[in-house]
Amino acid sequence: MNKFTTVNTSLNPDPDSEKERSWKPDLSTYKKDDVPAFEEDEETSPTDFSRIMLPWEFKTVDLFTDPSPTATAEKRLEHNFLKGIEGGTINRGQVMAVVTELCKRQHRTHAFLILICDPVFRILRADRSGIIVTEAINFRNQSQTLAEFLYRFAEATDIQRGLDPTVQLATSVERTRSRLALTPWFPKDKNNWDVVTIEVYNNAGEVRRVVACEALTVPDSPTGRATRAYAVYDLEDDVVRFLKDTWRADVEGMEKESDVLAYLNEKGVENVPTLTAGDDVPGEYQRTCTQDFLGKEWVAGKVAKLAPRAHHRILEDFVTYRIADFLTAREMLEVVHHAFIGMFLAPTITKPP
Repeated sequence: MNKFTTVNTSLNPDPDSEKERSWKPDLSTYKKDDVPAFEEDEETSPTDFSRIMLPWEFKTVDLFTDPSPTATAEKRLEHNFLKGIEGGTINRGQVMAVVTELCKRQHRTHAFLILICDPVFRILRADRSGIIVTEAINFRNQSQTLAEFLYRFAEATDIQRGLDPTVQLATSVERTRSRLALTPWFPKDKNNWDVVTIEVYNNAGEVRRVVACEALTVPDSPTGRATRAYAVYDLEDDVVRFLKDTWRADVEGMEKESDVLAYLNEKGVENVPTLTAGDDVPGEYQRTCTQDFLGKEWVAGKVAKLAPRAHHRILEDFVTYRIADFLTAREMLEVVHHAFIGMFLAPTITKPP
């Protein structure tokens, strides 16, 4: 792990997190150049969820219980993997809160977390479909397993570690071009929010790059659609547009939202956003894989049916504002009225099979 540094962040929550959700992993692994600075008299490092590569959580008791090694496949599925211990639900909630904050503050396809419950550890992998938890491994007599995971994590690419390669830090030129146009949407109360470029694709494989700062809405769960909304600066046309970034259910019979919008635009349905670009994001890990492991022999406990999810982006030719920015109630109600008209007209358009 010579490319990384792991520091104690157990006492200092992230100052850029929401005040009522000041989460802090017990340990945080950063790339060496990304470790937050702290004063010499401080015992722990400040937490920066926008830079953490691997969070660690420590609990006094195991939060899960494994089935017997000799259990049949049927018994494994009947097993209660969520251990019924006092405070277990709260402690698991704290672990999931760290994963949620990590995925909220970064552009990720998936994330890992190490859970230490002396003398055992577990590795968690989360994507937008679900979370995989390993069996308990005793690190006091099987330390090689933990060491091997850390070695593989260090040697992996950023894409394999879960970072989305279609989102990159904006260059100084891109920041300058977009700064004035995006001023109304720049965060006023955050000290460490990146300005990034995001790739938006269409079904012809063409890509359009946009500049974004803080999302207007952010996901509050590590799983699900995880929809983010942005006011973005379109570098191709030099205008501000609206970007929706979501993980759609990729199941039979479920149309892509970009295809639906394109068809409604073609038919001239009023009060429907004009699609500038949109399609699934191509590339490795841009589709979830947790659901692919449901039938494995090592699965324990009752598991809900998980839908595969595909990363989907839609760029629309309008600019959105927060409800708090409306000048009058009448102005807001007019917008809602227009939306209802579009919702009423859209189902009247018959799409050919």
